[in-house]
Amino acid sequence: MKNAYRLWRTGCTHLNQILLGWWVGRQIYDEDRIIGAVPRFTVTAPGWMRYPLKIDGQRLWKQWDLGGMNYFKIARSGPHNWSERFNPASRFYQAWLGVYIVRDSDPSATLRSAQDACYGFEQGDEPDPERLTLAAVGDQLYWLDKSGHPNPAMAPRGQIAIERTEQRGHPAWLLAGSFDTFSDIHGTPTAYRLYDASYGIPAEKTWRHLVEPFHPLVMHGFYIAWRWEANCGGGIQSRPGCTVCIYAAGVEFDRQDGVHANTFPLVKDDLLRMAQGITWREL
Repeated sequence: MKNAYRLWRTGCTHLNQILLGWWVGRQIYDEDRIIGAVPRFTVTAPGWMRYPLKIDGQRLWKQWDLGGMNYFKIARSGPHNWSERFNPASRFYQAWLGVYIVRDSDPSATLRSAQDACYGFEQGDEPDPERLTLAAVGDQLYWLDKSGHPNPAMAPRGQIAIERTEQRGHPAWLLAGSFDTFSDIHGTPTAYRLYDASYGIPAEKTWRHLVEPFHPLVMHGFYIAWRWEANCGGGIQSRPGCTVCIYAAGVEFDRQDGVHANTFPLVKDDLLRMAQGITWREL
């Protein structure tokens, strides 16, 4: 009977994830319209949510006066009634896949040149890794804050590697690096009440024997970044100029049972495969 109930709860959580993702995908935000296109996640690896969720980037990057959108996916519900992203024993723990689209600033409003307004590419064709990763820093700080962390923080660990690559035939840059930050796992619902129903936030008793709330960790990940110039680029008739960053991450941390966990090598291939499957739908 307990197993039947558990399966029912798991099925309900997974259905919530599908329905919420489908519903969110049908909502066209003002920022979507300004940008003129939305990403399509055409590849879903086993264990991941089918549809992405999204949030207006101005919430994440307000301190840097940046606008745009963040589209993201996490792990689907596993054998329990919560997303495996919140299971410290899972390879999906704290893992992300997503896309940042950061609009160019208005040079006339900021008294800067047009090149200076190009987020992450202010110096020219080659990106500035420190500047470019501000989108991820702002995202993590916002997420930790909304999860209830008293002092959100995220800082680079060592140098960020950078090399040329391509994304579906479009010239791009691949960045790889690590950051010191904290887990967002906690014992109370987040400010995202609607999203909590999709994530299936686990009860504290299910993970407290493995980790402390908001425990420290190292986030390992990669960026695939490129530019859309105004009104053209990458096959997308984007209205403003934009910097596009596909991002993905796993984490490394110590559990209280003595296990040293590193999820990034376990999910990296799937993250790359899903990243390479991202296409675009014009609005």
